[in-house]
Amino acid sequence: CAREGAVIDTYQFCRWQDGKLYIHGGEQDVFRLNGLEVDFVSNGTDGILFEDSGMEPVSPADSYQGSPVREHLVNGLNMKEPVYKDLYTAYIYSLFFEALLPTKPILLMDGVKGSGKTSALRAMKRALFGQEADVSTGFTKSEGDAHSAITNNYFLIADNVDGMVKWLGNLLASIATGTQILIRTLYRTNEVSKFIPRCFIGITSRDPVS
Repeated sequence: CAREGAVIDTYQFCRWQDGKLYIHGGEQDVFRLNGLEVDFVSNGTDGILFEDSGMEPVSPADSYQGSPVREHLVNGLNMKEPVYKDLYTAYIYSLFFEALLPTKPILLMDGVKGSGKTSALRAMKRALFGQEADVSTGFTKSEGDAHSAITNNYFLIADNVDGMVKWLGNLLASIATGTQILIRTLYRTNEVSKFIPRCFIGITSRDPVS
């Protein structure tokens, strides 16, 4: 392994490569889609290796007729304009093609308390990652905690981001554009750690002033 082992990248949740979409199904299961059929392969097949995220193993209903994304995750939402549902549908599908998106959309669910914005994003995340998946609170508590969250998650939902957070705008810009995040390495006077965010982020807010 030391002499001949190949150095490969590891991925979270899914990977588009060479005209195929690989989706981690939990543990050692991977679904490989080519647009016509779905193959069930082992983690590491074709050099695509997924990190063990602890996600609940899933068994997709590949015989489903219609559009489950639209029917189960979008149509029931109370949105001001019909076009918002089209945009939300497109956003959900975009989550599978991080490799094709040098820039990433940022999703904002803006509404009053009780409008269902958190429930909508929780439902979407659980449909993708299993019943243990949930939204994240405390995202704006500190910039360091936010850096850790976005570098260790494929899809992060920051719940209740309200009011002005002075560093949040620059961080969201880095996530959207894919620019490097530079952080001084802990306990090192003049060393910098570099991270390239590959995280999609959704935000719920009652007062998104930042």
